[in-house]
Amino acid sequence: MQEERPDLVLAALDLKPGMKVADVGAGSGYYSSRMAERVGKSGTVYAVDVQPEMIEILKQNMSERGAGNVKAVLGTETDPKPARRIARPRPDGRRLPRARISRTRCSPP
Repeated sequence: MQEERPDLVLAALDLKPGMKVADVGAGSGYYSSRMAERVGKSGTVYAVDVQPEMIEILKQNMSERGAGNVKAVLGTETDPKPARRIARPRPDGRRLPRARISRTRCSPP
């Protein structure tokens, strides 16, 4: 059995300060908090989960870790809320840069 390698996952995302990213299937926020460190205070992590209970746990965990740049989003299996939020035009009419979306729950090949 292969172990998960969060360091490799995060390195592969090539996150930079100021980026807006989504962690789809965020659960309790294990990756969300680590992504938040990489995008910094000027960036945003949209932590999406479909279970309201997990959203509450995520909010509590992010509060305890001081990750104020993580925004919890309750999604559904058919509504990609973070994609709409990130791609929404700014008041000046320009679109935000394309976001990186991480699906952190996956099985090794």
